[in-house]
Amino acid sequence: MTAIIKQAQQDIAGIMGRMEAMSDLNVVRMQAFARKCISDNPGLAECTTRSLRNAFAQCAIAGLYPDGKQAAVLPFRDKKGGRKNATFVAGYHGLVALALEHPDVDTVQAGVVYQGEVLEVEYGTSNRMAYYPVFDGTVTRTDEFIVSGWAKATVNGEVIFHVMSIAEIMAIGSKAPSFKSKDSPWKKYLYAQVAKTVFKQLSKWLPKTRRLAAAIDADNAAEAGIEQGVADPEIVEVIENEPVPDPEPEPWDRDQPPTPEQQDAANADYEPPEAE
Repeated sequence: MTAIIKQAQQDIAGIMGRMEAMSDLNVVRMQAFARKCISDNPGLAECTTRSLRNAFAQCAIAGLYPDGKQAAVLPFRDKKGGRKNATFVAGYHGLVALALEHPDVDTVQAGVVYQGEVLEVEYGTSNRMAYYPVFDGTVTRTDEFIVSGWAKATVNGEVIFHVMSIAEIMAIGSKAPSFKSKDSPWKKYLYAQVAKTVFKQLSKWLPKTRRLAAAIDADNAAEAGIEQGVADPEIVEVIENEPVPDPEPEPWDRDQPPTPEQQDAANADYEPPEAE
């Protein structure tokens, strides 16, 4: 397994180096996050090489680091073929950062409402939304008491907002292939998933940069269980043409005879002693 993880890390390091000129991300930092992703989640080492490259390429296109907040790269099993595919998943914090890159977007906020709190919404000649959180200890601020989610943005001085019930939000989340998994972000990070879902609905009325549009499209594909494509022609060319190096052999246990691959590696590393 160690050799597989190491090989996957080398693959990602190679392709990120090739994509450095196509993204404003720091390639060294991106490689560090990619290595940490694979080390922390061994399931990624079982994913196809192409899906790993695609997933991290999506990070580069969106301009988001896979740090667990801006974005994440997670293994999902293909329901048809049974193989695992690495999948780019945008984080709430990453989507908000991308939304704020547009010059017409002044502010973006999103959050949840807990049972016992008040969210006032008014539609008409003057649309209005007001959220009144409660912090006096009378409200239990845990996932099971979330009743709704909200998102609000200011665009050229005009406030727009969107509100959804928890039932509406969970109906969207239930379509994700990882929804029932014990490691699903819907189970581990419900607050962030609620905020992200409502923001994505609000984003339909927001002016979007190319990067935000790409991130949302890829995230929607992940939630629908659809294989993510890479929209940038330059990055597609890098992925298609990137050679796949031969995997490194497992370390040689000296108490056992070497495999042909281990013997070849030992021969390649051998340096004859200098003649006296």
